[in-house]
Amino acid sequence: MQYRRFIAIISIFFIFLAGCSGPLTQMSFFTEESYNHNKFTSKDLVRGKIGFLPAVVPLGHEQFQTSIGNTLAKTFLEYNPDMAIVPPLEGINLINGNNLTKDFISIIKDYQVTGVLEKNILKQIGNVMGVDYIIQVRLVRFSQDKSSRLSAFGLRIMETRESSLEMIIQIWNPQNGLIVWEGMGSATLASEAFRAKNIYFRDITMLLSRKILEKLPA
Repeated sequence: MQYRRFIAIISIFFIFLAGCSGPLTQMSFFTEESYNHNKFTSKDLVRGKIGFLPAVVPLGHEQFQTSIGNTLAKTFLEYNPDMAIVPPLEGINLINGNNLTKDFISIIKDYQVTGVLEKNILKQIGNVMGVDYIIQVRLVRFSQDKSSRLSAFGLRIMETRESSLEMIIQIWNPQNGLIVWEGMGSATLASEAFRAKNIYFRDITMLLSRKILEKLPA
């Protein structure tokens, strides 16, 4: 009887301790500059204007297309406030308003299969946006997981929520159809607590895109 009471008291203590303490967040990143054409740097971006194409995402992740574009636009401005950008939704309006919708759909579909943005259509899109560079993002992988551990007497003591993301950021020159820079990376964020907080897609996307842009030569 005393032993069971002792175990119960210890269990309640750990539950109380876990509930009072803040969530423990662990982060791991891997990023690299995978391609650089003609020693491209962030100074080249500042001298021009930047537009964004919708992100290419795996099947079943279409709901993240808009979020990636908006998050990336904010990240570029945080990286260097002097950059001039055309916001993603404004770029869509310019494409649709200049009767390039069919060509736009075609270039995105082809890119999903080939990884190539057709030169002539890309140039038209760049012209209607009035930009010198176009950002194309590919979401390679995104996953979320939730688990519980250290259960006693049927009680959940610790909860872990984990999000993993892998993405590629490309910078294209729409006038000549060349990729001038590419960076890629992966990130894993885990939150552990009595009631672990959700790790939102927007948050992990911003953190990883910041890390990738740090690979852009200054």
